[in-house]
Amino acid sequence: MDPVVLSDLDGMLIDSKASVIRAFEWWADLRGLGPGIAPRIPHGRTAGVIALPGARELLERLPRIGIVTSCPLQLAQARLARATSPSPSSS
Repeated sequence: MDPVVLSDLDGMLIDSKASVIRAFEWWADLRGLGPGIAPRIPHGRTAGVIALPGARELLERLPRIGIVTSCPLQLAQARLARATSPSPSSS
């Protein structure tokens, strides 16, 4: 049996900081907090959503990889698709 590699999603395979900033800006605007506050709100390392260097190659070369993330499955799959990375099966 091939070993399984476990990888975090954001910060290891993709960078989604820009999409997180947009969500925080929307939230801050609804609450009247003013422009420019979103980047100062602490949140995890999160971009539009882009594949990080080597991520695509890693996913293509490894027979089995488990992605470990705190985001919901649908969001993980959407981010992987947006980054044009192959999406592992969700089994």
